Amino acid sequence: MALFGIGAQKSNMRLSGLTRLCNTVARYSGQQIHPAKPIVGSRIFSHESGIHCAGLLKNAQSYELYDPGQVGRCSTRQMVLGVHSGSAAIMHALAHRNISIDADAAQRLLPKVRAAAARTNKPVSPELLERIYRRTLYVTK
Repeated sequence: MALFGIGAQKSNMRLSGLTRLCNTVARYSGQQIHPAKPIVGSRIFSHESGIHCAGLLKNAQSYELYDPGQVGRCSTRQMVLGVHSGSAAIMHALAHRNISIDADAAQRLLPKVRAAAARTNKPVSPELLERIYRRTLYVTK
C-alpha cells in the first residue's frame, strides 16, 4: 500500500475489494482481524492524538497515506475523544452535533473531556461530550 499510496507502483488489482476479501477470509477461517491490523483493521483509520486530529482536519494526507475508500472501507476516518485528544477534535465532534465553539471554549472543555475518558478508560461518546459542553459552557440553542 505504501508503494501504491505514493504512486510508485501501478497494478490492475482492485484494492477497493481488499477489506471485503480479508473479512471473508477471516469469517471462513474463524480468525478475527485484529483491530489495529495495518490496512484492513477496524481501527486503522481511528485517531485520538491531538496533533494527529488537528493535522487530519487540515490535510488528511498528513497522517494517512491513502484514503479509506481505496481499500474498500465504507466508513471514513474516526476521531476518538480520549485522554490524548486536543481542542480541534472537540470542536470537530461538537460541529457534527451542530454546536459551534471557538478554540478558547474547546480549551476549557479539554481537561473535562480527558478526565471523563480517564475515569471510564473509554473514549468519550458524542452524547457525553455534549453533556460536558452543556455543563461547562451552558449555552441554550
